[in-house]
Amino acid sequence: MTWIKGFIGVVAVLVALVGCGLKAGQYEKAVNTSVSEKMSGVSLVAPPRPMSIDDMRSINRVNAGWVSVIPFGFSRAGQGNLSYNTSGQWWGERKEGAQKQIEFAHSLGKKVLLKPHVWVMGQGWPGDYILDKETEWQKWERDYKAFILDYAALAESTGVEMLCVGTEFRQVVKIRPQFWEQLVPEIREVYSGLLTYAANWDNYENVTFWGQLDYIGIDAYFPITQDLSNPNADELDEGWESIINNLKEYSQRQGRPILFTEYGFRSIDFCAAGHYNVPETQIRPNQQAQADAYASFFRTIWQESWFAGGFLWKWFTDGDSHGRRDTGFTPQEKMAEEVIAKHYK
Repeated sequence: MTWIKGFIGVVAVLVALVGCGLKAGQYEKAVNTSVSEKMSGVSLVAPPRPMSIDDMRSINRVNAGWVSVIPFGFSRAGQGNLSYNTSGQWWGERKEGAQKQIEFAHSLGKKVLLKPHVWVMGQGWPGDYILDKETEWQKWERDYKAFILDYAALAESTGVEMLCVGTEFRQVVKIRPQFWEQLVPEIREVYSGLLTYAANWDNYENVTFWGQLDYIGIDAYFPITQDLSNPNADELDEGWESIINNLKEYSQRQGRPILFTEYGFRSIDFCAAGHYNVPETQIRPNQQAQADAYASFFRTIWQESWFAGGFLWKWFTDGDSHGRRDTGFTPQEKMAEEVIAKHYK
């Protein structure tokens, strides 16, 4: 961990200088120093059963240098409790599974982002999670603090290079900003590595505590095009222009590089329009569209000096044949694999 602590010190100094009012050229130099190498990452799907190190070797096909390990906690819609590390969870969602995945990744020479998620039962993703009573909020904050500090301790003991303090709490970060602002210093007392938070792509500007973190993390499912099922390269690249301009300005304003804590495209028609915008009746397999969307990503934002890299969504390690899952996010056994491998190399 010695080199990590030294790197953190460099980043802290650079960020402090930015906060003192760097000019544009000085800012670029500072961010270039902290983004010396792109994070070429994959998000691992927590396997239901114990895996072997050979199962993880599949990530070498895309030349990934980082992995995102994703354990889970569970809340229930409208209630303030949060549970985790229970016998009913998949092996990979529990601490023992997360620890083993971290050990395997390090054995293969990969760096690790530990990115705990919360699933809201009866609701799904945590972006719309909200509570009505102050007593319930206090209960949830107590439970979440225990959850994230426990994983911060695991990250420290296993030499994890980066920890994500939360994922896609679109409402919670707006309603309870002081909770996060007070939580980050407590995490730093336990964990000495790099910190980020994973904001939803339409919510990152509502996060008040970027100044306490090392990277602006975004789960980056931006709509790139409108409704074109098979946009050409120019149309895709043009779709990134306004996104890149906005993110660059935000990175400069916050004095931090931007990391895509998740990014990716389904292998379907209209995949660059945002998967959430595609009606079920229009979902048709299209590996070429997925590969083209990845190629545009690497031609455009991947080249930006303030952009730190990202973790593609998602990669399975349970040995199944995922190429048959024709409409999912994984690029495994699909045309996009070759595109990713070329640029991650």
